[in-house]
This record gives sequence, C-alpha cells and structure tokens, in this order.
Amino acid sequence: MHLTKWYMDLVTEDGEVCLGYAATLRLYGLPLAYSAILEGSRNRPFFEYHALRGLLPKYDNRNLRWRNDALGVQGVWHRLGAIQPEPLVLDAQGERNVVWHNVAPRAQVEIRTQNGIRCGFGYAECLTMTLPPWQLGMRRLRWGRFVAETHALAWIEWTMSSPHGEDRRWLLVEGQPQQGFLLEPERLAWDGGELLFGADHVIRDGVIRDTALADTPWLRFLLPDRVCGIHEVKRFAPGTLRMPDGHETTGWVIDEYVHFGE
Repeated sequence: MHLTKWYMDLVTEDGEVCLGYAATLRLYGLPLAYSAILEGSRNRPFFEYHALRGLLPKYDNRNLRWRNDALGVQGVWHRLGAIQPEPLVLDAQGERNVVWHNVAPRAQVEIRTQNGIRCGFGYAECLTMTLPPWQLGMRRLRWGRFVAETHALAWIEWTMSSPHGEDRRWLLVEGQPQQGFLLEPERLAWDGGELLFGADHVIRDGVIRDTALADTPWLRFLLPDRVCGIHEVKRFAPGTLRMPDGHETTGWVIDEYVHFGE
C-alpha cells in the first residue's frame, strides 16, 4: 500500500469553512485517486462533493497551488512565517512508515469553488503512508489545528490498543515540535502556552462507510471492515491562544476524533 493524502483548509473571518482533500492510493496493485471539497458554516449545513480523479497539489516551498477541474476548484495557500517545517516520521516498521509533513502551518488562502471565492487564513499538510492504517494498532486518533493571523498550532494524538505500546502525541507550534503538552477536549496547554476552544460546530459525524465513502462502493469493497467502520467526528470552533510570552490572539480550530472499529 502507498497513500499520499493532501489536506488543505480555509476558515474565513466570519466562519465560512472549506476543506479540501486530494489523494492517490495504490492498493493491491490498483492505482486509485480521490479528491473532495467539504463546505459549510455555522449557519449553513456542510455539503461534500468529490471526484475519483484529479491532480495532487503543487508546492514550491512557499506557495501551494491546487486545481481540480472535476470539482471546479482552484486555490492558493501562501505559507506565512519564516519556519519551513520538516516532515515527521510518526511510525516506522521495517521499510514501511507514516510521514506527516506540516507543509503550511499558517497560510494566506484564496480559493474558488462552485460556491464562489473565499479568502482568509488556512492550513495545509501532506500525509504519506506505506504502512497500512489497520496495522498501526490505534484505537483512537485525534487530530487538530489552530490558525490565526500571527500563530499556528497542529497536533496529533494516537490512543493505542493493547498490546501495541504507549500512546503517542505530537504538537507543532509554528511548525516547531514541542514536548510535554496536555490535550483535553476543550483545551491544549504546553510549557507556558494555552489554547482554549470555544463553542464548537459539527462538520461531520458518522461512520465513514456512510459519509466519506458513501458514494464509492468499490473502495468500501477493497478496504478492510475495520477501516470502513471508522467513526469520525469533525468539528470547528473559535479558539483563543495565549503564548508563553504573554501574546494573546484569536483564530479558528478544526479538529477531529477518529474511533477505529474493532
């Protein structure tokens, strides 16, 4: 198995949300492609449209550009900040691994979709996997990001099933790895810094065979039941960030819980 999955997002100042996905997967020798857009807001239900084709984004060390004519999408993520984050190896078993690249922790974004043009601040990452997710031994995954005009955070937490070892956690502040942080349902804290989540709004909640994979029966057939039975809760919320130097700012949190089927 070899998966390359790009995730890109934008939240406007008034809470309009656009999430983009572009992936290629080689599974059992079959080359597959998938792309999707998920849009909505606090006042408008979320709607997803997808295509089983499309090119991956192009990244030139400062600007990420994504165009997908099948979805009617064209967007640019201009990375802000001086730090270029390095890819992190989250797991490795022999020659197979999972690599998380926080490509644009904080970006100025302009994206055109079928519903018009939106501008604001957003985030982009690339995940590559040659190690199948059903072999990682995870019981639950939590992922999230916070973006404001001046600061950005991203985090991952793996809750492992016994006997697969200790839980694992990663936090990036402006692309820089941090140690020893506390992650609660509505709060994240580390070495003098704190992020508080406001009232959240659900983007998607359900088993992925009925949500993300609802219109792709052939992919449901190829993937193990444990993957198709994953329950995902994705949400967004306003956030207040207090940095160790006393600086305080507000922005938007997008995070998700993923519960793996038994």
